[in-house]
Amino acid sequence: MAFLSNVVLILIIYIAVRAAKRVKGLKIVSSDWLEDSLLSKSRRPKREGPYLWSQLTKKARKASSGRKEADKDANTKQINGLYKTLFRGLQAV
Repeated sequence: MAFLSNVVLILIIYIAVRAAKRVKGLKIVSSDWLEDSLLSKSRRPKREGPYLWSQLTKKARKASSGRKEADKDANTKQINGLYKTLFRGLQAV
């Protein structure tokens, strides 16, 4: 039952992220941005650039370009790791 609820949660978040991508001016960042911003000494938000979802997925794709089929699994794991990072904070709620 827990597996099913996790799948439903991932689908809901996936749909929400896709809808958010359509909104102009909206920045989608990883949950690490929030954590790093809250734990910084100045308590000011960090710059979004390194934490932007588009940058993170671009880096994962770039790292796998030119690799053989066996290495494509590593890219899939990187992207899945990004999704897990994104959803980590939501599972605590």
